[in-house]
Amino acid sequence: MLSSLVYMFIFGHIAEIGTDGVPQILFYFLSSSLWGLFSYSLTSNASTFVTNAHLFGKVYFPRLTVPFSNMLVSILKFLVQLGIVAVLMAAYVVRGAIHPNWGMFPLLPLLFIQLSFLGMSTGIFLSSLTTRYRDLMLVVTVGVNLWMYASPVVYPMSSLSEGLMKTLIKLNPVTEVLELVRLIMVGEGEFEMAYYGIGLIITIIMFAGGAAIFNRVERTFADTV
Repeated sequence: MLSSLVYMFIFGHIAEIGTDGVPQILFYFLSSSLWGLFSYSLTSNASTFVTNAHLFGKVYFPRLTVPFSNMLVSILKFLVQLGIVAVLMAAYVVRGAIHPNWGMFPLLPLLFIQLSFLGMSTGIFLSSLTTRYRDLMLVVTVGVNLWMYASPVVYPMSSLSEGLMKTLIKLNPVTEVLELVRLIMVGEGEFEMAYYGIGLIITIIMFAGGAAIFNRVERTFADTV
């Protein structure tokens, strides 16, 4: 909630960035909640081997259960925030300020899972690198913050003019998921199926590649952690 209020003040009032007619508090709270789902899945898994070295070195169990458990935690945290979003939505629906696409609501769980899977996949890929390069965690923290501004979290895609920058942001696998969720829940979003398909393919590749590298590093991580 505090993050949403800061976004409202800085981007909504000082920078005067529009929100496609969506009430600012709802726009920013929904966006920051979705970003939190992704970013927590990423950062909590980026140091999996280092954080759990004491456990991995003593007991054998499928190591991928740790990243999955971190992802489930991020989903549970998000569901709490989603309850607040639901209250805000109900208030603005009654007032006629937003018009959700109710028929598309069954897609939401799949989109939430896709977003958290992308975060987890990126996280387990990075965790395989942080076993050898510890200082990489500092770069990860900065990188996640930069990634947020390369995603339509504090601004809608409609606020960007056509050009190379907008195309690059649309190629970001987080972008179309955020826009589609907003299109469903608040009735406003600039969604393109082609870019969503590219993002889905990137998510699948990241998960398959991240899991393969994770399993490979698992065999020798004790020598480097």
